[in-house]
Amino acid sequence: MRLIATVVATLTISFTTVVPKAAAQPAPLEQEDVPVVVDSGPLVNTTDKRATIFSEVIEVPDASWIRLTFDEAVLGGAGSVLRITGLQDNVRQHHTARTLQQWRYTSAYFNGNAVRVELIADPGADPGLIQISHVIVGPPDGAIKVSQCGPTDDRLPSDDPRVARSIPVGCTAWMISDDANCFITAGHCFSPSGMQICEFNVPLSSSNGSLNHPPPSDQYPIDLTSVQFVNGGIGNDWCYFGCFANTETGLTAFQTQGEAFDLAATPPPVQGQTIRITGHGTDNSPSTWNQIQQTHSGPYISFSGSHVSYQVDTTGGNSGSPVINDDTGEAIGVHTHGGCNSGGGANNGTGSNNGGLQNALDDPQGICVPMPGLAFGFPDGLPEFLNPAGDSLTVQITGANCGSLEPGTATLHYEIGGGFQTALMQDLGDDLFEATFPSTTCG
Repeated sequence: MRLIATVVATLTISFTTVVPKAAAQPAPLEQEDVPVVVDSGPLVNTTDKRATIFSEVIEVPDASWIRLTFDEAVLGGAGSVLRITGLQDNVRQHHTARTLQQWRYTSAYFNGNAVRVELIADPGADPGLIQISHVIVGPPDGAIKVSQCGPTDDRLPSDDPRVARSIPVGCTAWMISDDANCFITAGHCFSPSGMQICEFNVPLSSSNGSLNHPPPSDQYPIDLTSVQFVNGGIGNDWCYFGCFANTETGLTAFQTQGEAFDLAATPPPVQGQTIRITGHGTDNSPSTWNQIQQTHSGPYISFSGSHVSYQVDTTGGNSGSPVINDDTGEAIGVHTHGGCNSGGGANNGTGSNNGGLQNALDDPQGICVPMPGLAFGFPDGLPEFLNPAGDSLTVQITGANCGSLEPGTATLHYEIGGGFQTALMQDLGDDLFEATFPSTTCG
């Protein structure tokens, strides 16, 4: 089990908006709003143990995937959990009151046409309530838009752990090795309603091209307060942002994926380098490769101001992909605009030297603000076993330049089956906290 301290701060958002260019390369998800009626009414747990107090299956015939949107979700207590199960893949997402806010009262994407939503509460918890009036679903057929450099599409499937699919806008995003391991994508990919989730380890699409989604453990909600962007056309099109930790693992994307790009201070002069573009572009040859991760490399063509160009295959959905110097492994820019055709040409991106991007990197916002260097110690040691009748341990939380934790934010996250639960730790003073585990049936 892991112990996590959370430091809470109030942050502001800074946006710059300009007119988008027509040659940008996103590929928005094909999706539909479908009305449903789910209303649990106020419910309480009247038993003497933790129990499911509400359960309902939501099914939309012919949908290729489904995502819930909650009109109201009142969990009723610190231990209450909202559990959503995708019935096709038997994968789950667990929401607390806090993660519901981070996900803007939506669920992860679930493959198939049906999910089960459940409300789980402790005895004596305040009333809980679930209301849903519509869900978002994927149609049976996926939309495919294709273009590339030269007469053939030479991209191949890849598995770079640093590169994610950004949805529902249908772009690509990638982690960088800044202090908080935040993300970069194209500025024209951002809108509050369009850029919501980053998905890693994306599976193959269906045979008709409709998208499939990874399990909730590979989906991360975007923190809107972290977003800084400019949509200023070729050479001035970038977005810097961060994602909250995962609901199922409690880990950040970087903690799970383990790698991030080093971002060059400036693209190098053109001297015969090879450029690689890795991203989630559209495809129909075969359709199962549609908007999965693919990669291709080709010649570096030009660098002028903060505009880079290269002859590498891309399609719609590649917007936001890293422009990688294959000779060094560094990212030297962000892919933003097509320009290739069947006769050749070159595709285009914003160089890493862009002044606005560099200023944003120097002034991170939201979740991208680096956390103080926290360290966890256990003065009494870590037990090999915990008493199922209830147990506790002492945790020391310190760190360079840490100062004081925000009162009431040091939190224990524990899992005993059924997903992670949370409990506040008791402040004992002198950087010491008591983490208390509840009683449970010994399995």
